[in-house]
Amino acid sequence: MRRWDTGRDFYVIIDGTVDVFVDGRIVRQLGPDDFFGELAAQDWGGGFGYPRLADVVATAPLRLLVVPHDVYPTVAALPGLSDRIDVAVRLRLPES
Repeated sequence: MRRWDTGRDFYVIIDGTVDVFVDGRIVRQLGPDDFFGELAAQDWGGGFGYPRLADVVATAPLRLLVVPHDVYPTVAALPGLSDRIDVAVRLRLPES
């Protein structure tokens, strides 16, 4: 995934690992049960949406669950996942 892309899918890592880059530096490494793309997938209201705010590069073969933007609100509301997404948004947004 490339920074500034306009894709809006949400990804959950089933197997494999990725590095997340902002301005050419690694800001985190993600693996199984982690996710990315939550900022771009959210509907922030008023027609506002974020582009991709980081580059995400596979560091091992990946198997992903891809959640299309139109299905994201249902998935993001699942108990437990909604809390994890809220925490991730608070942590990740200032870094971008």
